[in-house]
Amino acid sequence: MHTVGGGLASSVARGGRARGGRAGGGRAGGGLRPPAWVFELVERGAAAHECIAAGRDIKVRAWRGEKFTLVQAAASGAGDLESLDFQHRTIQTYRAIATVLRERRGRADSGGGGGGCPVRFWNFIPDIGAAVGTAGAGAGELDRYMIFNAARYAAYVEWYGAGSFGDVIATATGVGHRGLDLHVWCLAAQAPGIAIENPRQVPAYRYSEQYGPLPPSFVRATLLEDGPEGQPVIFVGGTASIRGERSAHREDLERQAHETIENLAAIVAAASERFHREGEPARPELAKPNGSHVNGVGCEWRGDEDWLALFRRLRVYYVQREHGAPLEALLARTFPAAREIEWVQADLCRRELLVEIEGVADAAPRPVRQRGPIVAAGAISG
Repeated sequence: MHTVGGGLASSVARGGRARGGRAGGGRAGGGLRPPAWVFELVERGAAAHECIAAGRDIKVRAWRGEKFTLVQAAASGAGDLESLDFQHRTIQTYRAIATVLRERRGRADSGGGGGGCPVRFWNFIPDIGAAVGTAGAGAGELDRYMIFNAARYAAYVEWYGAGSFGDVIATATGVGHRGLDLHVWCLAAQAPGIAIENPRQVPAYRYSEQYGPLPPSFVRATLLEDGPEGQPVIFVGGTASIRGERSAHREDLERQAHETIENLAAIVAAASERFHREGEPARPELAKPNGSHVNGVGCEWRGDEDWLALFRRLRVYYVQREHGAPLEALLARTFPAAREIEWVQADLCRRELLVEIEGVADAAPRPVRQRGPIVAAGAISG
């Protein structure tokens, strides 16, 4: 399994007190920054690095590569703010990113490289589960993640206009850390991606008010037809043990891990179906002996293990340190084709959730070797 070190990825500011953990012999993640593969994208083509001042409390940096732009906006001291001030600061942070991307779109149109269309976000939120009061008489308790979601929703209304924007927003990860700064990272491409949802889950932007006055604004994955190597790629956002809109298997690590893996397989299956329905023609060489089809399209598979074999990069967020080693053993068996798995100990968006996984997967189905039953059906060891 490949380990990336040094270079641009190691030069970015970490800020706060990240809980970057290490599971067994796996690679420890970088805490308050995206995975290593993101920096590899913008390092291609001699990335241009710019520091952009967006105000006294928000600092913005941008890296422009050949096909992608990466923008970081850090709001200092956001974790010390009261609810309304935190919401306003979050909107300002997203607004600062939007300003950079509008300028990038202009450069891309004139042949300047980079990109201005968001395809992936990472949000590192200070004290994500902290209680911050209620939404009013008789309403449930609010936490900081709910306030963040209200701010992100308002920012997207500025970006895309009022109404439903589920077909244009990007996938995302949102986890907590123990510092005070809010860190938002945006990866942008030269063309918009395709929004992908998981048929096993309610779209996050349609969640009920049980999860906050305004819903989380992200899609489960973004399908990029012109990926880093000119091939389609799936950016899968933070995925956890959620069925419908409810958390499944509360505080049960083994069952949560299995549910999460099933969701990951379903997301890649949905993205590949979408790609073949609207992109490439059916590929008969992938047909199963019995000639069956998946949802009427020409990509043929034996089960979840084949969708999981399309993952190339993974990052795992886990809450409790002692869960790292058993999770690493399970994922090493479940994702044998993954070139890299990063590990970050972090607080998640719901207190009952114990693990969240994101990744990058191939979109075009390819012939795969015969394997045994899906590993996720087994038990976590250790």
